[in-house]
Amino acid sequence: DDVVRQAQALGENRFVTIAVPKTTEFMAVANAMNSLSNRIKKTLIEESSRLEQLRFQANFDPITGLMNHDYFMNRVNASISHEETFSEGLLVISRLSNLTAIDHALGYQETNLLLRKIGDALENACKAYPSLYAGRITGTDFAIFSNQPIDGYTLGNRVKSILENATHLEPALLTANFVTVAIVTTRTESAGNLSSLVDA
Repeated sequence: DDVVRQAQALGENRFVTIAVPKTTEFMAVANAMNSLSNRIKKTLIEESSRLEQLRFQANFDPITGLMNHDYFMNRVNASISHEETFSEGLLVISRLSNLTAIDHALGYQETNLLLRKIGDALENACKAYPSLYAGRITGTDFAIFSNQPIDGYTLGNRVKSILENATHLEPALLTANFVTVAIVTTRTESAGNLSSLVDA
């Protein structure tokens, strides 16, 4: 009965082990079923981890951990297209205008660490507000989108302040320069239109 229930559980993706009986012939069956259950469980866990890694690679920037261009714009488009909940939103874009100079001064690894700090800072800022999400939409452009109405001046300055605080550089003469704009979005907008503004 235990073996039957274990087989049924396997069919439902539940991985249980059973007590091994003392009877020799049933002991071998129970051991084989327990081993099978553990192997299937391990395989599915590994496959799930692999799929999650592939999903991350497809949708997120590997340096900052933020959404990449396509995934971010798809999220924006989905928000704008949701007629029942969306009336107006705001897209804030901040460009690190001297990234090339920073890269030359700091080197590849230190620059990547700096970009990671930017990603972490924006991600942490969004965690407190469910209506916000962030992305790295080009090599130098970072964006936050609000799917709810919000004052552009306030959010724009907030984003710029977050970025500046995350990018204190040594030597002190080297400063990360951010150019920040805020774009009000309505139902008539599309992610494609916004993307063209970003890429211009």
